[in-house]
Amino acid sequence: MPAWENVAVAALTVAALALLTVAARAWWRTRSTKVLLLALAFALFFAKGLAYSWALFSRADWTQAMALPGILLDIVALALLYAAVLARRT
Repeated sequence: MPAWENVAVAALTVAALALLTVAARAWWRTRSTKVLLLALAFALFFAKGLAYSWALFSRADWTQAMALPGILLDIVALALLYAAVLARRT
C-alpha cells in the first residue's frame, strides 16, 4: 500500500477533527441551529476519516470496500451543509 494513502487518510481525519472542534466550540457559545448543522456535517467528515483509517489497517482492498459508504457519508454531510446555509437565524 502506498504511503501517500496513509498520509491522505490521516490528513483528512485531522482536518475534520480540527473543523469539528472549532464548530463545536462555536455552537457551544452561540447555540445556533446553523452552527449545529455545520458541526454535524464536520462530525460526519470526521467519522468518514475514522472509517477510512479503520479500513486502511483492516482490509487490503479498502478503497473498493469503502467507496459506497464514503459517498453516502459525503452526501449526508453536504446535505447538512446545505441545510446550514438555508436554516433560519435561530
